[in-house]
Amino acid sequence: MQFEDKISTVKNESPKTQKFGPTWKLLGTVALDALLVTLALYGAFALRFNFDIRKLYFHQFLVAIPFFVLVRIVLFWRFNVYRTIPRYASTTDVVNIFTATTLGTLILTAINGMMVPLIPAVSWLYAHEERVQRISLAILIIEWALTMIFVGGVRVVQRILHSGILRRRQSDNLRRVLIVGAGDAGEAVARQMRTSPNYLPVAFVDDDPTKLNRLIHGLPVAGTIEQLPELIERFDIDEVLVA
Repeated sequence: MQFEDKISTVKNESPKTQKFGPTWKLLGTVALDALLVTLALYGAFALRFNFDIRKLYFHQFLVAIPFFVLVRIVLFWRFNVYRTIPRYASTTDVVNIFTATTLGTLILTAINGMMVPLIPAVSWLYAHEERVQRISLAILIIEWALTMIFVGGVRVVQRILHSGILRRRQSDNLRRVLIVGAGDAGEAVARQMRTSPNYLPVAFVDDDPTKLNRLIHGLPVAGTIEQLPELIERFDIDEVLVA
């Protein structure tokens, strides 16, 4: 009955109410990325000029901000970066960020080639008479790298933090698992279990002597099958899984 009541409550909510939370989260993510792109651009200028940015180049930075933010955000949207919940980001999402960032840098390089003729139209940003030159290729390359690190890094950190919090919340219910077989199948099982709310992979056993004491996803190949009883006691194992 309680479950039916909850369904009824959700049905009675207006579409605006149901979408309110996700919409604000999306806007927050876009705003964060815009800030990260701006910081990446500033960092590129700072590194290029050894953290001594002349007034001329600081104004160049100001003119470039809207171009960089617009191109980056549009391409992130185009490559489905914002369709993924950040805490569930995967290798596919990192590839999407890389592709969008790289394509964006190529587009920005083309825009950069047309910047000088456009400068008079935005000359009100300048409090001097020096001519603003095109952004150097070094800055574009550094900005590309920093954008990858900042935007991709934030999502990786969110996933790590979420996994850690989830683990701590459910640590009392986790069943400690010893995996028999340190091959491809064992690796796949361990990888899946690391995201499971119910199981905690602890170690591997394998009869291949070349694998003993090696690590797979941070888990040791602790011994051979003959040592299974000893390892179960040592690692306080709840389940043994044969991969």
